[in-house]
Amino acid sequence: MSRQRTRAWNADELNRELRSSASLVAQILSKLERVGLVAEAGGGGYRYAPQTPELERVVAQLEQTYAARPLEIVRQIVAAPNEKIQTLADAFKVKKD
Repeated sequence: MSRQRTRAWNADELNRELRSSASLVAQILSKLERVGLVAEAGGGGYRYAPQTPELERVVAQLEQTYAARPLEIVRQIVAAPNEKIQTLADAFKVKKD
């Protein structure tokens, strides 16, 4: 999205581009909007719109790092804690009385 700043993307277009699931893309768009990286562009579309120079800098740095070391970025994403998985795991913990 950052490479095509003026383009409005809808969830289906991003889903095809990323080869992901439509529901996951919709969730991610919602989160990116909450943190100030994308903005609604009307008609169900979103465009890249960082709200601060700091967000812009972080995205640029991430793009550079991904270009140089894509596997490291993927490893970091996979290793990141997932709240839903943790909640499920916590449900199966044996509690001591």
